[in-house]
Amino acid sequence: MNRIRVFREQDWPAAAPSPAEVRERGSSLIRAVDARLADAARVERLHQLVINANRQVGIRLAATPRAGVALRLHWALLDEPRVGALVAHACLRGRLPAETSTLLAAHARRLTSDQTYAPRGLTATGGAAGRWIDLDAVLRSVLALAPVPVDPASLRIHWGAWVPMPRGQRRVRLGSMHVPTRTIRVHRMLDDAWIPTGVIEYVVWHEVCHHLAPPLAPGVREPRIHHARFRELESLHPQAQEASAWIEQNLTRLMQRYRVALAAR
Repeated sequence: MNRIRVFREQDWPAAAPSPAEVRERGSSLIRAVDARLADAARVERLHQLVINANRQVGIRLAATPRAGVALRLHWALLDEPRVGALVAHACLRGRLPAETSTLLAAHARRLTSDQTYAPRGLTATGGAAGRWIDLDAVLRSVLALAPVPVDPASLRIHWGAWVPMPRGQRRVRLGSMHVPTRTIRVHRMLDDAWIPTGVIEYVVWHEVCHHLAPPLAPGVREPRIHHARFRELESLHPQAQEASAWIEQNLTRLMQRYRVALAAR
């Protein structure tokens, strides 16, 4: 049985080690964990290893029906000398050790955006200048809302690529912030003269808030991403509620217009 799977291999980032390389490193990890479990006289073995290139560096274990353990982890952890011991500890005690969150954060800081999956619909960026909207100008405008000075040059902002949108799709991510590289991507469907200025500014400000109030460490008792400090900053946009309501009311029309524009390219 193949115990290793590379998740979303067709979307694997070019700057990350190749799928063949991560499989080889994954095999070494499986052998190390199995040996530790055998030394502890446990019958469990690492039943499956799923390797990903998510924007968040994570590690997760789950028991399987075949008396084994399924492990999901980020490729960046495969070269971590302590990862075998961490996984074995979790298999033996049912939880990861306390220092795991610190280790994950350290690896996340080293990642660049081209070493992780690009958000769906936001791949292969197309620069900040759109047909109707200049994102650099929008970014400079919303940074005036920041409670502390932020140099526009410290952030990068791009339009997403023109990518297909399935007919059955009902939701879409309008923007994303890659915190380690301070890179904002905005969905191409918002580059439209029909979009109110306050809406595009709100979307960009929302992503800037991820830079000003980054995700919290695992284990906190509030949302890690959109936590209280994040919501406090987001509310500084004077049209936050109106823009959010406009998006909710017009998202279907936005997606329809995007499909028409995409077909005409």
